[in-house]
Amino acid sequence: MVKITPQKFKKALFDSGGIKTTIARKLGVTRKAVYDYLERNPKLKILLKHEEEKILDMAEVSLFAQVKNKDFPATKYILSTKGKDRGYTEKQEIEHSGQAQIIIEEHVYDKDKDSIEQEAKAGS
Repeated sequence: MVKITPQKFKKALFDSGGIKTTIARKLGVTRKAVYDYLERNPKLKILLKHEEEKILDMAEVSLFAQVKNKDFPATKYILSTKGKDRGYTEKQEIEHSGQAQIIIEEHVYDKDKDSIEQEAKAGS
């Protein structure tokens, strides 16, 4: 059985993208062993979060490069996610010009009816 140490974990974490399966493979342990080790070592959880953030930063850089190259799907994605304040959105707005009728029905069940009657008698 392989013993995970903080040093081994940090080495396996490097360039893993924060993917626990990758970390487990590098350590020669199961994914569950990685989860368990992280639960016992909260400081390493912070390092894992930093590794996850690095991969997101890389994805954003890649997306930005695509937008600079006038890639339409990438541009549309950026506008629909980060350009909402400027009115770029995928939401559909539906207007209704007719009348809407709302019917509210109240049902009192026997059990509730008895308690309501008792409360009414007690209050009078």
